[in-house]
Amino acid sequence: MNNRLRMTAIAGTFVAVEGLAYFIFMAAWLNLFLLIGLSRISEIVIAAIALLAGMINLKDFWFYGRGFSLSIPMPQSRIFMPECGVFFMRKILPVH
Repeated sequence: MNNRLRMTAIAGTFVAVEGLAYFIFMAAWLNLFLLIGLSRISEIVIAAIALLAGMINLKDFWFYGRGFSLSIPMPQSRIFMPECGVFFMRKILPVH
């Protein structure tokens, strides 16, 4: 695309729609938590799970392929997402 105005409009639309979707998703989580009510214990448990997941992801960043991981191994990723490689293998998407 050579038209900067068109590119800006498309990018702006994408950002606006993604922002709206994110807002709706987070509002739904907030309403769920307000509905069930959070005790101090449940806050600590949720925070501990989030910290543990974050530490495992940091471990994957520094020591990829060693130890426990939350990422899907490559052989199994083909089972869950078989169409991912189709676009690049068949060269459906133009490469500029």
